[in-house]
Amino acid sequence: FGLWRGENKMSRFASRNLCVIQGYGEPFMEVVCRDACSGQGVAKMLALSLLDVLVSIDWEGKWMSHLLTKGYLETMVTSLQWEDKTLQAVLHPKPENLRPLFLYESKMSFFNRVALTPQGCQKLVSLIPSLSECRFIDARPSSHASVTAWKQSDFFPSVVTRYHQLVLPLLRLLLCVLNSHGSHQVEARSKVSGFVLAHSDVFSAMLKSHLHPDNTIAMATLQELETVTALIGQCGIGKGLESEVPLATALQRHMLALFPVYCCHGNWDGLVQEVTKVAEREGEKVERLLATEKTLVLIQKICANLLAYCVAAMLTQSSEFASPICQIILTLDLSLALQGPGYSREVLSSSLPPSMGLLVVHLRECVESLGKGVSSLSLLKKKLENITSINSEELKQFTDTSTMEALPLAQQQAIAGKRLRELIRVKWQQTSLYHYIIEKCVYLLWRHLQYFLVHCRPVSRGVGEREAVEGMMLWARTPMRRMQ
Repeated sequence: FGLWRGENKMSRFASRNLCVIQGYGEPFMEVVCRDACSGQGVAKMLALSLLDVLVSIDWEGKWMSHLLTKGYLETMVTSLQWEDKTLQAVLHPKPENLRPLFLYESKMSFFNRVALTPQGCQKLVSLIPSLSECRFIDARPSSHASVTAWKQSDFFPSVVTRYHQLVLPLLRLLLCVLNSHGSHQVEARSKVSGFVLAHSDVFSAMLKSHLHPDNTIAMATLQELETVTALIGQCGIGKGLESEVPLATALQRHMLALFPVYCCHGNWDGLVQEVTKVAEREGEKVERLLATEKTLVLIQKICANLLAYCVAAMLTQSSEFASPICQIILTLDLSLALQGPGYSREVLSSSLPPSMGLLVVHLRECVESLGKGVSSLSLLKKKLENITSINSEELKQFTDTSTMEALPLAQQQAIAGKRLRELIRVKWQQTSLYHYIIEKCVYLLWRHLQYFLVHCRPVSRGVGEREAVEGMMLWARTPMRRMQ
């Protein structure tokens, strides 16, 4: 952040280096850009890394202008089609080498930097159709091969890890393009929607894999699901795609099927425990406290993405935001909410399609967790302020006891303070996500109640449906309680 505001030593150092580099003129630009496009091995990777840094500190935009006017950026993007077969070979159980993967990661890092600039983002939008032609995206390891795909050899990461290294940077690039502001926002959403529909089979497989009880749920798969749900939700896959109704309907069905799993607060503890067990079983060194909180943040993000998607899908038939006509997402069933605190977790998990009662229970538990999270955040901040006065027993909660006992007390306190700051950052992120989730839940409930109580004119009702409507009508006629 300091590089942009010019407030510290690093920014002054970067500015001076940029002045020196620009002193070499356009010939130097040509050398770096040609190496980034057609260089070999390490030279190409270094050129891409150099361009990444130069674009980030070049406030005048000279380097970006050169990349656009000379066609180098377009060449880099379209070269992914030429490298498609090479990248597919990286996903073989025993690839010859991982050099194409490392070059690809450097290129995607540079593209993400370019997407942060207005001119670069606009150019990337026009090049999204060429990314849709890449077939390595469809080479996702199948669920039947998931057991062997997760195994890591002595020299190569697992097949699943390599696939995530290829696909997740590309999906995050599309998210970065969608989140940019400007006149090309509508065009970007249309192009990204086309990309998703062109690979609808693999996106459906990603969503369905989290519904199968035998599939492994790990941190990597949660990161995959968080990115996919965010992309499908933000590209507006349910709007303006009447020509692709079957594909859009299939994706919508899979997204809604995830609702009872991840939009059910009662399932979150079990998901966190399963992810932690998988990490420990694979021999990863896990800081249980911080890993648990980070896993919870990922689950919250997935829940937030699903709720945002439900809101967007609900409004697909509305010509205006405030229109009472909307697509109904939740069923008229409040039995879960009326059961009180003794409801069954199994019932919640099997509540398909999602019901209003499930959302009420989820909302109630999120409000309770928000209160606990705010209290925990205040406690952690007090401990950080008084880090020099906490005793050794409290220090053990934030340090690795096997390696820290031999260190001086001052060093232990410094390490504990660093981890406390990280934990505070994660807790703050959790509270922000709870606020967002609560807001979306309240909005979904309000629009559904408005429809069922005001605009709905059902022709016939079953017994349970009639009782639910009568109960809601009785609740609607009850005078509001005065708040003291």
